[in-house]
Order: sequence, then structure tokens, then C-alpha cells
Amino acid sequence: MDSSLWAGAAKTDLSPSSDLFPLPQREMKFYDHVYEPIYVRVAAFRQDEQLFFLLSFELFGSPFADELRKLLAQKYQIPESHIWICDTYNHCAPREDLYRFDTSTCGSGAGNRTNQ
Repeated sequence: MDSSLWAGAAKTDLSPSSDLFPLPQREMKFYDHVYEPIYVRVAAFRQDEQLFFLLSFELFGSPFADELRKLLAQKYQIPESHIWICDTYNHCAPREDLYRFDTSTCGSGAGNRTNQ
């Protein structure tokens, strides 16, 4: 029996297009543009006909994680438990309370970011 491990990886930009701005936040605040691209990355592993996915979103919280897990499980005919979803928030990506952060330096000096 061949028990080779296969792996692959990809990433894609999830940034909203400019025609979607302004995007609402909380308390009548709005996102007005993208400071840095927002990516999702996926690593896929297969061994002995078993397929596993690890998805990482550059967001605070993984959007629609349960729905996405169900969709992928159905599409690839694998158990939902073989799909892991996490977030890798970078203080420039959208989050529920982003208005508390000064994002004016995103993309031009991450060390200068400050809490308001």
C-alpha cells in the first residue's frame, strides 16, 4: 500500500473591490478603502485517499466558517472534521470593532500602529 503524503498550497486575495466602498462598520463608522490586501490561504494534504484542508483568513474571525466547512465537505466528499479554519488577524483587516485602531499607517509602517 502506498502511503505517500501529498500537499499543496494556494492563496487568493479577498479584498473588497473599490465599488463596494464605503463599507459599514459599527456605530456609523465606515471602511473607505483597502490599506493592504486581505488574503485567504489554504494548505491541502492527502494521504491514503484521506483529504484534509487548512484555511487561514487574514480577518478577525473566519467569515461563514460553518457554512464554508459544510460546502467544502460536500464538494470533496470528506468529513467536516477534515477541514480546519482559522484566522490570522493583522490589525489592518476588517473586524467588528476596527474603529478602535488607527489604521492610517497600515502598509507604511506596522510598528507605528496605535490603539485609540
